[in-house]
Amino acid sequence: MLRRLFRALPDAPRARLLQTRLHVRDLLHSEQRFARPDAPHGLSPCHAWTQVIHETPTAEAKRHNLRLAADALQRTRIAPGEVFSFARVVGPPIASRGYRAGRTLVGGAVAASIGGGLCQLSGLLYVAALECGLEILERHPHSLDIYTDTTRFAPLGADATVVYGHRDLRFRNTLDQPIGFVCEIDPGQVTLVLCASQAPSRRSVAFVAESQASHTVVTTVVDGRVILH
Repeated sequence: MLRRLFRALPDAPRARLLQTRLHVRDLLHSEQRFARPDAPHGLSPCHAWTQVIHETPTAEAKRHNLRLAADALQRTRIAPGEVFSFARVVGPPIASRGYRAGRTLVGGAVAASIGGGLCQLSGLLYVAALECGLEILERHPHSLDIYTDTTRFAPLGADATVVYGHRDLRFRNTLDQPIGFVCEIDPGQVTLVLCASQAPSRRSVAFVAESQASHTVVTTVVDGRVILH
């Protein structure tokens, strides 16, 4: 009943309630220092990751949403020890902030919702954080794999779903220098660039999928070692 009433609210007050929930949750981790969008970070490009954007009925809305999130991303400098939170940096993906309806997963089913498509950016950030040795604090896989080998734009297991106020991508900058990101969205691809004063070393990351009785298990291997988070 309460959930239905909440979903019936206009997007702005619903986003404010979710933002309050986000801050209440953070009170349990008061020792964390969060990076915040401000001015362009001005750091030099070091490493890049690129993924294809498949042409679908919602592709243009996805590109639009990604560009809005990319603007906040390039205005965020992450100091040593600070935590990057996708929710805090990007903010609520709601219509009043310019976001459009794109494809997403709702309750384990494919649906259209405002802000759809942002998970491709959070997934790229997750892979970048793994490869550059940043500390993953929170990451959630999607509840359902909706792709085939021909439509998949990232390896199975390389995703990081984000649901504002509920599921976030968070990682800590464990390097001894500030870092930042730039995201470029072209018609057929999205490119994420990690920026810093000196290029951090890059680790080998693999996602190993193994079919079991009724599902697929994916193991994340970093520099030859299995990691859990």
